[in-house]
Amino acid sequence: MQQNSLIDVTQRPGFIIILSNPSFPNSVIIGKTTRLPYFRAAELTIDTGVPSPFKVEYDRFVGRELKTLEIRIHQKLAKYRISNDRESFQLTVSQAIEKIDKIIDRYFSHGFAKQTYRHHQHAQWACFFECIQVPFTYLACPVVLSGQVSFQPDFWLPDQDCFLIISEDLFSNETGKLAGLYFAQKTGKVLLRFWECQPGVEKTSDDDIILHTGQYATPEGDFDGAIEWGVCPTCGSRHVGHLGHAELGDIASRNTSPKNCQCYNILNPHRDLMRAYNMVAYIFDQKPL
Repeated sequence: MQQNSLIDVTQRPGFIIILSNPSFPNSVIIGKTTRLPYFRAAELTIDTGVPSPFKVEYDRFVGRELKTLEIRIHQKLAKYRISNDRESFQLTVSQAIEKIDKIIDRYFSHGFAKQTYRHHQHAQWACFFECIQVPFTYLACPVVLSGQVSFQPDFWLPDQDCFLIISEDLFSNETGKLAGLYFAQKTGKVLLRFWECQPGVEKTSDDDIILHTGQYATPEGDFDGAIEWGVCPTCGSRHVGHLGHAELGDIASRNTSPKNCQCYNILNPHRDLMRAYNMVAYIFDQKPL
């Protein structure tokens, strides 16, 4: 059973959920919600007036594909549907989870280097990390934080001592920021957020170039954006931080380089990173940058 995710969303992105209720044995509710899943469970309990509360058995954040995926799931599971105008299905919890995971995985998944990823953006970042020689672990299961509360980062980066989530929508509102900060506090690790595996070139007021923009949350409660990857030409470390430095904000203890790198060159790292981004574009049959 998957746990309740700590991701709140805007109006369009959301979760595919499975709800159960002991008043309806051997059947489940399969639907969607743009709020936290347990809000929907509580709401359904009140609306139906059943003696037992609905329980969240499964939730999976699917972003802006929410409506499309709900329709596809209901179509694929039509023969198990109890009534055409209801979201009830004659399935056990374990059967429903197995079938829904397969439907979603087939919709999003992308293979790279003999590994199947949940989203094509995950595969592209894995390729990028291989190109710049950053070790990573792709995380298949959510990180359980407490009770039924969990959070699904996508990568663990051991050299940077950071978790990474590839999400377009996380941190887009205050609830999402709080979710990221809570995860960082409970794990004691920094949470990075990136999305498209391509550079976002900007300039600061001092004319410093920001090659790629991401965001982060730290256990100390620091939250910020405008971070990018850096490749140090002096010590060779790979790190992520403001303007390619290894530090995150003003927190000196949050250094994302295993060599405690304090050096940075504005040109060489960008050439290395541009080479990696172009390699990703080439491998995934996109227009080179």
